[in-house]
Amino acid sequence: THAAATDREYDILFHEAMLERQREHHDAAFDLLNRCLEIKPDASEVCFFLALYYSEMEAPAFQDSAFIKKTLALLERAVAIEPGNATYMEHLYSAYIANRHYDKAIAVLEQMYEADKGRVELLDMLYRLYAHAEDYEQAVSVLDRKELIDGPSEALTLEKCRLFIAMDDADRAI
Repeated sequence: THAAATDREYDILFHEAMLERQREHHDAAFDLLNRCLEIKPDASEVCFFLALYYSEMEAPAFQDSAFIKKTLALLERAVAIEPGNATYMEHLYSAYIANRHYDKAIAVLEQMYEADKGRVELLDMLYRLYAHAEDYEQAVSVLDRKELIDGPSEALTLEKCRLFIAMDDADRAI
């Protein structure tokens, strides 16, 4: 059937793209990946690898460039197609941070933490982002989550106190 032939062509091209990537023939790999995307637009792995290439095309200093926008769109698409893929989510989170899309980075981190509550380091990253955004209530909420896992500590109590003072909430600070 036509679908089977298309799938076979996709598999061959994707395999060849990965071989070219491994050989460091990046122009060839990039071209093959674009052909793969034409054949199978819902291939999360192609979106991911193309996003990696687009992210390398321009220095991060050129924020909001066409390459950065393409990188973000491809990573978002890869995550939408395969939301359980932690690698895709981590790259999307990193791209959001690099481009100062902190609200979107927070949403991805929250989703990652919900998927794997064993990754306590995600709470540290969430705390820093919420504090940076001056969303102190959410920052306190993250510290509360950490306290449930690690138990109470002087460091957590002092950090909460600091946040309550920043919120002008003397009652809670005390």
